[in-house]
Amino acid sequence: MRLVWDILMNTDRNASRLYPVIGITGPIASGKSEVLKILESHGFCGIDADKVGHQVLENDQECIETLIKAFGKGITKQGQAGRNVIDRGKLGKLVFSDSEKLSLLDKITHPRISEVIRGLINKVGKPVAIEAIKLMQTETKDLCDAVWLVESSEAVRIERLMTSRGFSEAMACERIRSQRDIVWNHAEFDAVINGDQPLLTVQREVESLLTAFEADFYEGFSDP
Repeated sequence: MRLVWDILMNTDRNASRLYPVIGITGPIASGKSEVLKILESHGFCGIDADKVGHQVLENDQECIETLIKAFGKGITKQGQAGRNVIDRGKLGKLVFSDSEKLSLLDKITHPRISEVIRGLINKVGKPVAIEAIKLMQTETKDLCDAVWLVESSEAVRIERLMTSRGFSEAMACERIRSQRDIVWNHAEFDAVINGDQPLLTVQREVESLLTAFEADFYEGFSDP
């Protein structure tokens, strides 16, 4: 579980890179993960910002201590070697129904998540795709050469949350409501993908976007 920290500590964070980075964002259960998988099948290293965040909550002692000060010891559980780590379930119940607490959580954790992702990008030596719900609200967006938005109807997203994650309908609606303060401005994105489409249609659209993106990105590396 400490892999990302080992990478971060042994990476030149100012290193120039020769490989593209695509950011993928959109509401919960909109189809971002499917787009990420398609890019991974084309040789991209996929980074899930949520999973990086999970490791921050387990390994970043400074961040853990800041969260305990902000939300209390009730959000912790005992981890390895008897040290406190954040219990994501307890933390989620506390913040996802309270926009102010959720905002505070983001303020504490997002800078560290962006820093870890930067280290991973500079280390992997291949194209990278980042999946992040709050991509545009964090420094992670500045690491991207292109940003793609994946959208889906609320009814489809509720059904996906109930089917794939075992949420009750009330839980699914609450999680969706917790993101309603996020603004998805189409003008900020290089592409907008309809996640309601059949997977094969999404795959074809992503592959077409990727072909155009890579042609533009690598043009700058061509011999004069």
